[in-house]
Amino acid sequence: MEEQYYCCRYCKKDFVPKRRKVQKFCSNSCRVSFHRFKNVGLAIKSTELQIKEKEQGTSKVKVDEISTAGVANSAIGAGIVEIAKNIFTPEENKPATKGDVLKLAASLKRYHQIKNLPPNLMGQIPYFDLHTNKLVYLGNRLSFKS
Repeated sequence: MEEQYYCCRYCKKDFVPKRRKVQKFCSNSCRVSFHRFKNVGLAIKSTELQIKEKEQGTSKVKVDEISTAGVANSAIGAGIVEIAKNIFTPEENKPATKGDVLKLAASLKRYHQIKNLPPNLMGQIPYFDLHTNKLVYLGNRLSFKS
């Protein structure tokens, strides 16, 4: 800390700086008052501009109303967008419908072969049972001719 006195730029009193070595004002109130005083010219100009803007803004502007033509135009535009999406979206990228899910469920069989498991010691092939959610071994892989 310095023991040297400084002169406040706003109130012109001598003070010892508290927070740092080079301090221009003795207090926060002097600092704020100085900047308000310094910017008085700018403040007056800005308030005059605000007053002019308010005067110009008071003139009534016609508010857009909802019209049947506007509603019809937006409905036609939305319809055209949906048609374009249906035309340009490939079939495999379209979302699944309830009918698609039902067709898929109908085409599924109860037993599905598990190809990455070897047959058991009796030669039976592993299958997954969709109804019981369990692994089952069915059929004989080895057939003996007599």
